Amino acid sequence: MKKIVITYDQFLDGEVDLIKALIKDGLYAVHIRKHESTLEEMEAFVLKFDSFHRAFFVMCSHRSLVDKYGMKGMHFSSHEEVPDERQDWYTYSTSCHTLEQVTSNKDKVDYVLLSPIFDSIAKPGYISSWKDRKELTNALMNHDGCEVMALGGVAEDKLKDVKHMCFDGYAMLGSIWMPLLNKANNKNLAIKD
Repeated sequence: MKKIVITYDQFLDGEVDLIKALIKDGLYAVHIRKHESTLEEMEAFVLKFDSFHRAFFVMCSHRSLVDKYGMKGMHFSSHEEVPDERQDWYTYSTSCHTLEQVTSNKDKVDYVLLSPIFDSIAKPGYISSWKDRKELTNALMNHDGCEVMALGGVAEDKLKDVKHMCFDGYAMLGSIWMPLLNKANNKNLAIKD
């Protein structure tokens, strides 16, 4: 299964080193998700990585940097329209919250992030919308088109379930960043929508 890590929405102490280590351990992609950052802040962040690391980056904003720095691709939120015209050498992805959204995007993107599969680790009250896991598994088994990645509450202890549900991969956010957030210098931060 493919593994994706989504960055925390604010810049964190130790984040750059952790991202480099995660890439070394084997990632499919790192979604750079810092919507409140300026273009200058984002570019300064991206330049902390060499071209090898940047080749794993999928930008959720400031997408002009993708071509400039040779990144993997672009991600579009569920509130954004995926462009009809695209460059074949980039990966395109989007967020989905229903199977209908997955179906409507299956030919527009390389993969979708479907959430929340489990109760969120980082967002209290953001609970799984999949009470009938058999229905979800059947839909994924019969899905034809883009890859579908599990998101929401995904941690190491859930990977067996993710695989049995027939996902192509998974994305992690809270299980990666919560330990870093719990350190003293980051304790006042919280994950936003």
